[in-house]
Amino acid sequence: MTPSPTMSTEDLIEWERTLAAVYRSNPYDLATYDRERRKIERQLQSIQNDVVSATVEDRISMMRSWLERYASQGKLYPTLWQRYYLCLLRFVLDADARVPQYIPPDSGHIWHKLDQLGQVFEVHECRKLLEIAERARLTKLALNRIRGASSELLQLKRQTWAACFGQDLIRLLVYERLLQELNVLILGPTGSGKELIAQVLLAAVGGEWEERKRGHLSWRPNRTEALNLAEFPRELMAAQIVGYKRGAFTGASQDFRGVLARCNQGAVFLDEIGELPEEGQVVLLRALETRRIRPLGAETSEFADARVIAATHNELDDIQRAPHFRRDLYFRLAGSIIRVPPLRERHEDILPIALGFLDEWGLRTQASIHLEDPRHLITQWLQSDEAQHHSWPGNVRELKRAIAQLLLGRREDPLHTEARAMPPISPHAVSSTNQPNPCPQGILQAEWTMEQVKQWYLQYALQLYHGNQNETARRLQIHRTTIYHALRKKPPRVIKSSRKPDVS
Repeated sequence: MTPSPTMSTEDLIEWERTLAAVYRSNPYDLATYDRERRKIERQLQSIQNDVVSATVEDRISMMRSWLERYASQGKLYPTLWQRYYLCLLRFVLDADARVPQYIPPDSGHIWHKLDQLGQVFEVHECRKLLEIAERARLTKLALNRIRGASSELLQLKRQTWAACFGQDLIRLLVYERLLQELNVLILGPTGSGKELIAQVLLAAVGGEWEERKRGHLSWRPNRTEALNLAEFPRELMAAQIVGYKRGAFTGASQDFRGVLARCNQGAVFLDEIGELPEEGQVVLLRALETRRIRPLGAETSEFADARVIAATHNELDDIQRAPHFRRDLYFRLAGSIIRVPPLRERHEDILPIALGFLDEWGLRTQASIHLEDPRHLITQWLQSDEAQHHSWPGNVRELKRAIAQLLLGRREDPLHTEARAMPPISPHAVSSTNQPNPCPQGILQAEWTMEQVKQWYLQYALQLYHGNQNETARRLQIHRTTIYHALRKKPPRVIKSSRKPDVS
């Protein structure tokens, strides 16, 4: 159905619903989204004659033409007219439009033109609707960087979009404050892509428009930051979140603003939230409950309203697997729960992800000119029995390493399996390399102290899992910070006992 000058109000409402199904609602709720989008685009292009490739300027012109035709009906229904305007904004700013230089870097004049259209045609809260459309565009661009086409990935994108905007963009006019208070918890195994999901959520953050010069409107999103808690000692994790005052503890030589205060009205990504000690959990819970923080050593509190996006490989929803994590903090973080499935559960995504590494490394064209086509090489290897039957315990991170090994010529063993890669080791008393048992004689003969045994076993497990501290901590059921502190210790001196063990 194409709009016409004689369209009735009932037909106009039906046309708005068709537009909304593609440009206003969650795009991942429709399996036929791309097909419907192309059909609607052709219908909108038919408003203007001789439009073959619609650039952004062409689309703005089409939007004006469409608004002019039905402004009289739209004024009778102000709420419906808002929806028309938002749908057409999504059409103009469509992140899937395949035209060169679609949104130029200096796009302030584009936002100004769209804002002027809303004012000319008396669209209520037109600048707020323009903000929603721009946030949706940035979110869609970030989602497009997550490669794959499996049903599991489609479900993941659907959940991520809903965590950003809910099921309908127009609801942000009423429920945005509610959405800001719903924190997000991302769960998934290490290396599965939790940080990519967090980047999408950070792209959807709100902001404000700035009009610095005539005819130029700039979008300025609120501040966002990512913080990996496992990078800090346990006693300093809470200080990184809420900040501290000078002299609050040894080494605090100056005031420090915590990440929640720096990102007020924005969003914070707290990676490895499962490593947060109990005292830090209490501090974070208080900040989320009251929207106020009290820096360490401070006498007064300050306002800090930031949406928290947390991620962990620990199963925080299972009290048996995460008994150290407070239940009240879990429910405060789990406003929306997004589970990232492991790579072994979405085999359809392996090839798109692997080919996407070529773009990341800038090799898609260069390698095919100077060497063999890397796409053919990757595709052929992923079809081999070795790759087909591999369970990918390291997920996307392991796949990336395997593709790098393959392109560098290690075709005999790009997976670098544990059985071949694990030599017998000992940090203090190295055994012979042809000894079948890697356990040092000092342990077998009970000559080492318990501290020495712990450090050796920790080093052994780290090498077994290729230095992956997250995976090692999960397998040993300890905190990652325990590994961090153990590695900083000096190796204990091995003292041989002069007494032989009694084996009788």
